[in-house]
Amino acid sequence: MIATAIKFMRYDRAKSIGIIIGIVISIFLIGQQLGILTFLMGLMGGLVDNSREDIGEIWVVDNITENANELAKLDERLVREIRSIDGVLNAWPVVVTGGNVKFSNGNRFIARPGSAKTSRGKSAVTLLLEDEAAWVDDLLKRSVSPMLAVSGGRYIMMSTPFGKRGHFFDTWTTAKGWEKYEISAHQCPRISREFLQQELDDGMPELFWKQEYFNQFTDTDSQLFSYDIVAQAFTSEVQVLAIA
Repeated sequence: MIATAIKFMRYDRAKSIGIIIGIVISIFLIGQQLGILTFLMGLMGGLVDNSREDIGEIWVVDNITENANELAKLDERLVREIRSIDGVLNAWPVVVTGGNVKFSNGNRFIARPGSAKTSRGKSAVTLLLEDEAAWVDDLLKRSVSPMLAVSGGRYIMMSTPFGKRGHFFDTWTTAKGWEKYEISAHQCPRISREFLQQELDDGMPELFWKQEYFNQFTDTDSQLFSYDIVAQAFTSEVQVLAIA
């Protein structure tokens, strides 16, 4: 068989060279993929070995994945926040399937992605929680708030600021009839001052730092005109011209 192969290679050298090159490239690509796989396995193994046992979970976030229905486990931070409430004895993380969980008293919890098209139309909603509200699109807020019209349910927004714009900023600064609570990083015993200083030392912009840890609605670094300067350009004292 080897002798026949050698004769074929001598008979058609062009095809033989192409086959050999293809084999070499294939071996190289297979080795490259095996190297990447070995690296990732070692990386994940290191994360698991060095993770805190009291938390017991690792999140891998892909910026391509924007569908909240693909995230099966509720955020551990919510569990810790609930545990910190006076009168709550304990709380546990819950694994939900398809973004739904039904409790023994008949109540249901439904987790929906941040899309107005897929989140609207629910009825008999008694509690609407909007997490990271400063980052939520205004259209989504306008789409889900009518679900409370008949039930008279509660609407709770939870977030740190993200610029002086959007429905969360408007609600916090001007809306009436809302209960508003503010807790800064210095009021949270789990966050040390050393960590906060390290965030600045590591290059976090000061404006973003003030937003994320001290609840300050700040302008972005890329703005040519500040929010206050733009707001001063508007007035209700000038009479609108009626052009026929």
